[in-house]
Amino acid sequence: MEPKIQQAIDKGVDYLIKFGRPLEKARMNFKFNNGSRSSIIDALGCYQNEDGGFGKALEPDLRCPDSSSLCTTVAFLVMWEIGLDIHHPMIKKGIQFFVDTYDQQNKSWYFVPSTAELYPRAPWWNIEKDSRASRHNPRSEILGSLLQAQSLVPSELIEEVAEDVEKVFLTEWKSFQMHDLLSYFRLSRCGNLPETLEKVLSAGLPDIIKKLVAFESGKWAIYSASSSQAGC
Repeated sequence: MEPKIQQAIDKGVDYLIKFGRPLEKARMNFKFNNGSRSSIIDALGCYQNEDGGFGKALEPDLRCPDSSSLCTTVAFLVMWEIGLDIHHPMIKKGIQFFVDTYDQQNKSWYFVPSTAELYPRAPWWNIEKDSRASRHNPRSEILGSLLQAQSLVPSELIEEVAEDVEKVFLTEWKSFQMHDLLSYFRLSRCGNLPETLEKVLSAGLPDIIKKLVAFESGKWAIYSASSSQAGC
């Protein structure tokens, strides 16, 4: 690795260890300083609610303490990152939250609860009646977590969502935005993908990545998907 790049990484890690929340400090120490996995679990557990979902501003843009699919998907990214076993209570409760909050009519999940309007939030988390249940993000990412812990999930729920995700991916991929791509990319990394869905994602994601990922350094200053986020 080039010295300048390593220097930048070291500065970023040092900053988060000094000024980050306990969760960020624990994650940085785990990755770079031989820190313990248990410290991450303890810090992450502070954000889990009685219903199994995560809230309490785990995603800082949403200050609502109530559970949301938004914060719960963030929590699962951390739990999968550290290799937490699917039978760990934190994962079992989180998966049950997804099962309990599934909206069968839309075959999806609401990204944020209606109570989000009662708390400070970024404007992109204002609730719009027709866009609370997304068909792309976070649904595809949630499906990935359900597949990884499929022994804890009703098989008919997984089958229903996987079938609709495949159909929507094939028909709507031209309208995907950055976060839709990232959600599908995380789904594609799941080890338990149904064969047909795996083939569809493998065939379609490369072209979507070329379309939405900023590969030129001149575009990195604007809000865009980076090559590192898409695994390029």
